[in-house]
Amino acid sequence: MWIRYVHEDLWNDGSALVAVPASAQRATFAAWHSRNASLMGCRRLGYVCTKVRQDGEPYNEGYFIEHDQDVAAEDVIRFEAVSHSPAFDPRRAPRLDPTLWPQERVSRARRKYGGAYLEGHVHTMLSLYGLDATCLLVKQVMAMLAVQNQRRLFREMNISETGFAAALSFLRRLLSSRGDDFAVELPKQDVAVITLRSHRPFGDDLPEALREALFTFPSMCVRLLGGTILMTRCRETATGAPDHEVWEIRDTHRWLY
Repeated sequence: MWIRYVHEDLWNDGSALVAVPASAQRATFAAWHSRNASLMGCRRLGYVCTKVRQDGEPYNEGYFIEHDQDVAAEDVIRFEAVSHSPAFDPRRAPRLDPTLWPQERVSRARRKYGGAYLEGHVHTMLSLYGLDATCLLVKQVMAMLAVQNQRRLFREMNISETGFAAALSFLRRLLSSRGDDFAVELPKQDVAVITLRSHRPFGDDLPEALREALFTFPSMCVRLLGGTILMTRCRETATGAPDHEVWEIRDTHRWLY
Protein backbone atom coordinates (compact mmCIF):
# COMPACT_ATOMS: atom_id res chain seq x y z
CA MET A 1 0.00 0.00 0.00
CA TRP A 2 1.38 3.38 -1.03
CA ILE A 3 1.16 6.45 1.22
CA ARG A 4 1.79 9.99 0.03
CA TYR A 5 2.16 12.90 2.47
CA VAL A 6 0.81 15.75 0.34
CA HIS A 7 -0.04 18.31 3.04
CA GLU A 8 2.39 20.90 4.34
CA ASP A 9 5.30 19.39 6.17
CA LEU A 10 5.85 19.25 9.91
CA TRP A 11 8.91 21.43 9.27
CA ASN A 12 6.94 24.60 8.69
CA ASP A 13 5.99 27.53 8.61
CA GLY A 14 7.09 29.48 5.61
CA SER A 15 10.57 28.72 4.33
CA ALA A 16 11.60 26.66 7.39
CA LEU A 17 11.61 23.49 5.29
CA VAL A 18 14.64 24.82 3.39
CA ALA A 19 16.73 24.72 6.58
CA VAL A 20 15.94 21.06 7.33
CA PRO A 21 18.31 18.59 5.61
CA ALA A 22 16.98 15.47 3.91
CA SER A 23 18.91 13.42 6.48
CA ALA A 24 16.62 14.78 9.21
CA GLN A 25 13.52 13.72 7.29
CA ARG A 26 14.96 10.25 6.67
CA ALA A 27 15.86 9.94 10.35
CA THR A 28 12.24 10.75 11.22
CA PHE A 29 10.94 8.02 8.92
CA ALA A 30 13.56 5.59 10.20
CA ALA A 31 12.46 6.15 13.80
CA TRP A 32 8.77 6.12 12.94
CA HIS A 33 8.20 3.43 10.32
CA SER A 34 10.78 1.08 11.77
CA ARG A 35 8.33 0.41 14.61
CA ASN A 36 5.28 -0.34 12.47
CA ALA A 37 5.92 -4.10 12.47
CA SER A 38 6.12 -4.46 16.26
CA LEU A 39 3.29 -2.01 17.04
CA MET A 40 0.90 -3.61 14.56
CA GLY A 41 1.82 -7.16 15.54
CA CYS A 42 3.06 -8.15 12.10
CA ARG A 43 6.77 -9.00 12.02
CA ARG A 44 6.66 -9.32 8.22
CA LEU A 45 5.70 -5.68 7.67
CA GLY A 46 8.23 -3.34 6.12
CA TYR A 47 8.29 0.17 4.66
CA VAL A 48 10.09 1.56 1.60
CA CYS A 49 10.64 5.34 1.46
CA THR A 50 10.73 6.48 -2.18
CA LYS A 51 10.52 10.31 -2.15
CA VAL A 52 11.53 13.08 0.26
CA ARG A 53 10.62 16.77 -0.06
CA GLN A 54 14.11 17.98 0.77
CA ASP A 55 15.40 16.15 -2.31
CA GLY A 56 13.25 18.43 -4.45
CA GLU A 57 10.18 16.18 -4.56
CA PRO A 58 6.63 17.60 -4.18
CA TYR A 59 5.81 15.30 -1.26
CA ASN A 60 7.11 12.58 1.03
CA GLU A 61 6.15 9.14 -0.21
CA GLY A 62 6.63 5.42 0.25
CA TYR A 63 4.84 2.13 0.46
CA PHE A 64 4.22 -0.69 2.93
CA ILE A 65 5.28 -4.18 1.99
CA GLU A 66 4.47 -7.48 3.69
CA HIS A 67 7.33 -9.93 3.27
CA ASP A 68 7.03 -13.71 3.19
CA GLN A 69 8.90 -14.01 6.50
CA ASP A 70 9.73 -11.96 9.59
CA VAL A 71 11.96 -8.98 8.91
CA ALA A 72 14.98 -8.10 11.06
CA ALA A 73 14.72 -4.74 12.83
CA GLU A 74 17.50 -3.22 10.74
CA ASP A 75 15.71 -4.19 7.51
CA VAL A 76 12.19 -2.98 8.37
CA ILE A 77 12.70 0.32 6.52
CA ARG A 78 14.51 0.88 3.22
CA PHE A 79 15.22 4.04 1.21
CA GLU A 80 14.89 3.54 -2.54
CA ALA A 81 14.47 6.69 -4.66
CA VAL A 82 12.14 6.37 -7.66
CA SER A 83 11.26 8.75 -10.49
CA HIS A 84 7.75 7.37 -11.06
CA SER A 85 5.08 6.03 -8.70
CA PRO A 86 1.37 5.10 -8.99
CA ALA A 87 -1.33 7.73 -9.32
CA PHE A 88 -3.73 8.10 -6.42
CA ASP A 89 -6.96 6.12 -6.85
CA PRO A 90 -9.57 7.35 -4.34
CA ARG A 91 -11.69 4.24 -4.91
CA ARG A 92 -8.96 2.03 -3.44
CA ALA A 93 -8.08 4.29 -0.52
CA PRO A 94 -8.91 2.91 2.94
CA ARG A 95 -11.86 4.52 4.70
CA LEU A 96 -12.92 4.64 8.33
CA ASP A 97 -16.25 3.10 9.24
CA PRO A 98 -18.42 6.20 9.96
CA THR A 99 -20.39 4.26 12.58
CA LEU A 100 -17.28 3.28 14.54
CA TRP A 101 -15.49 6.55 13.75
CA PRO A 102 -17.92 9.50 13.86
CA GLN A 103 -16.38 12.94 13.33
CA GLU A 104 -16.18 13.67 17.07
CA ARG A 105 -14.04 10.57 17.64
CA VAL A 106 -11.83 11.43 14.65
CA SER A 107 -11.27 14.94 16.01
CA ARG A 108 -10.32 13.60 19.45
CA ALA A 109 -7.94 11.09 17.88
CA ARG A 110 -6.26 13.78 15.80
CA ARG A 111 -5.81 15.99 18.85
CA LYS A 112 -4.34 13.12 20.85
CA TYR A 113 -2.08 12.19 17.93
CA GLY A 114 -0.82 15.77 17.59
CA GLY A 115 -0.28 16.13 21.32
CA ALA A 116 1.80 12.96 21.37
CA TYR A 117 4.33 14.62 19.08
CA LEU A 118 4.99 17.40 21.58
CA GLU A 119 4.93 15.15 24.64
CA GLY A 120 7.20 12.55 23.03
CA HIS A 121 9.76 15.10 21.88
CA VAL A 122 9.90 16.84 25.25
CA HIS A 123 10.36 13.61 27.21
CA THR A 124 13.06 12.50 24.77
CA MET A 125 14.88 15.80 25.28
CA LEU A 126 14.64 15.32 29.04
CA SER A 127 16.27 11.90 28.79
CA LEU A 128 19.02 13.14 26.46
CA TYR A 129 19.86 16.62 27.77
CA GLY A 130 18.52 16.86 31.31
CA LEU A 131 16.04 19.31 32.82
CA ASP A 132 17.96 22.60 32.60
CA ALA A 133 18.91 22.33 28.93
CA THR A 134 15.46 21.04 27.99
CA CYS A 135 13.73 23.94 29.73
CA LEU A 136 15.96 26.46 27.97
CA LEU A 137 15.29 24.92 24.55
CA VAL A 138 11.54 24.55 25.16
CA LYS A 139 11.24 28.16 26.33
CA GLN A 140 13.02 29.46 23.23
CA VAL A 141 10.96 27.27 20.90
CA MET A 142 7.64 28.21 22.54
CA ALA A 143 8.42 31.92 22.17
CA MET A 144 9.41 31.54 18.51
CA LEU A 145 6.37 29.39 17.70
CA ALA A 146 4.07 32.05 19.13
CA VAL A 147 5.74 34.83 17.16
CA GLN A 148 5.99 32.85 13.91
CA ASN A 149 2.39 31.56 13.96
CA GLN A 150 0.54 34.44 15.57
CA ARG A 151 -1.29 35.73 12.49
CA ARG A 152 -2.51 32.33 11.34
CA LEU A 153 -3.40 31.24 14.88
CA PHE A 154 -5.41 34.35 15.69
CA ARG A 155 -7.13 34.22 12.31
CA GLU A 156 -8.18 30.59 12.79
CA MET A 157 -9.54 31.45 16.26
CA ASN A 158 -11.40 34.50 14.92
CA ILE A 159 -9.34 36.86 17.06
CA SER A 160 -9.42 40.10 15.06
CA GLU A 161 -8.93 42.64 17.85
CA THR A 162 -6.26 43.21 20.48
CA GLY A 163 -6.48 43.99 24.17
CA PHE A 164 -7.68 42.26 27.33
CA ALA A 165 -10.93 40.81 25.94
CA ALA A 166 -9.13 39.40 22.90
CA ALA A 167 -6.44 37.84 25.12
CA LEU A 168 -9.02 36.16 27.35
CA SER A 169 -10.95 34.89 24.32
CA PHE A 170 -7.74 33.45 22.88
CA LEU A 171 -6.89 31.60 26.11
CA ARG A 172 -10.40 30.12 26.35
CA ARG A 173 -10.18 28.82 22.79
CA LEU A 174 -6.63 27.56 23.20
CA LEU A 175 -7.48 25.50 26.28
CA SER A 176 -10.73 24.24 24.76
CA SER A 177 -8.90 23.09 21.63
CA ARG A 178 -6.44 21.16 23.81
CA GLY A 179 -9.29 19.46 25.64
CA ASP A 180 -8.21 20.86 29.01
CA ASP A 181 -10.45 20.96 32.06
CA PHE A 182 -10.44 24.59 33.21
CA ALA A 183 -12.53 27.32 34.83
CA VAL A 184 -12.48 31.09 34.36
CA GLU A 185 -13.24 33.69 37.03
CA LEU A 186 -13.49 37.48 36.61
CA PRO A 187 -12.90 38.85 40.13
CA LYS A 188 -12.67 42.47 38.98
CA GLN A 189 -12.59 44.57 35.86
CA ASP A 190 -9.70 43.78 33.49
CA VAL A 191 -8.61 40.77 35.58
CA ALA A 192 -9.23 37.11 34.78
CA VAL A 193 -8.15 34.02 36.73
CA ILE A 194 -8.00 30.69 34.90
CA THR A 195 -7.71 27.46 36.90
CA LEU A 196 -6.39 24.48 34.93
CA ARG A 197 -7.31 21.08 36.31
CA SER A 198 -5.42 19.36 33.50
CA HIS A 199 -2.38 20.21 31.38
CA ARG A 200 -2.74 18.38 28.09
CA PRO A 201 -0.97 16.67 26.49
CA PHE A 202 1.17 16.23 29.62
CA GLY A 203 0.36 14.48 32.87
CA ASP A 204 0.53 15.77 36.42
CA ASP A 205 4.11 14.53 36.87
CA LEU A 206 5.59 17.19 34.57
CA PRO A 207 8.49 18.98 36.33
CA GLU A 208 7.58 22.46 37.54
CA ALA A 209 10.44 24.08 35.60
CA LEU A 210 9.19 22.51 32.39
CA ARG A 211 5.64 23.71 33.04
CA GLU A 212 7.08 27.19 33.36
CA ALA A 213 8.92 26.80 30.05
CA LEU A 214 5.77 25.62 28.25
CA PHE A 215 3.87 28.58 29.73
CA THR A 216 6.02 30.77 27.45
CA PHE A 217 3.73 29.99 24.50
CA PRO A 218 0.40 31.29 25.88
CA SER A 219 2.10 34.18 27.68
CA MET A 220 3.88 35.26 24.48
CA CYS A 221 0.60 35.06 22.54
CA VAL A 222 -1.06 37.27 25.16
CA ARG A 223 1.84 39.70 24.98
CA LEU A 224 1.33 39.90 21.21
CA LEU A 225 -2.29 40.84 21.85
CA GLY A 226 -1.44 43.75 24.12
CA GLY A 227 1.70 45.27 25.57
CA THR A 228 -0.17 46.41 28.68
CA ILE A 229 -1.39 42.93 29.64
CA LEU A 230 0.49 41.03 32.36
CA MET A 231 0.12 37.24 32.44
CA THR A 232 1.40 35.19 35.38
CA ARG A 233 1.07 31.61 36.63
CA CYS A 234 1.36 29.65 39.86
CA ARG A 235 1.50 25.90 40.49
CA GLU A 236 -1.20 25.48 43.12
CA THR A 237 -4.71 26.78 43.59
CA ALA A 238 -5.97 28.40 46.74
CA THR A 239 -7.30 25.00 47.79
CA GLY A 240 -3.79 23.58 47.61
CA ALA A 241 -4.51 21.03 44.88
CA PRO A 242 -1.01 20.17 43.61
CA ASP A 243 -2.19 19.08 40.16
CA HIS A 244 -3.87 22.40 39.44
CA GLU A 245 -2.35 25.47 37.82
CA VAL A 246 -3.57 29.06 37.87
CA TRP A 247 -3.08 31.66 35.16
CA GLU A 248 -3.91 35.31 35.77
CA ILE A 249 -4.15 37.98 33.10
CA ARG A 250 -4.41 41.61 34.10
CA ASP A 251 -4.58 44.77 32.02
CA THR A 252 -2.21 47.17 33.81
CA HIS A 253 -3.07 50.04 31.44
CA ARG A 254 0.63 50.86 31.12
CA TRP A 255 3.21 49.65 28.62
CA LEU A 256 5.16 46.75 30.11
CA TYR A 257 7.69 45.77 27.46
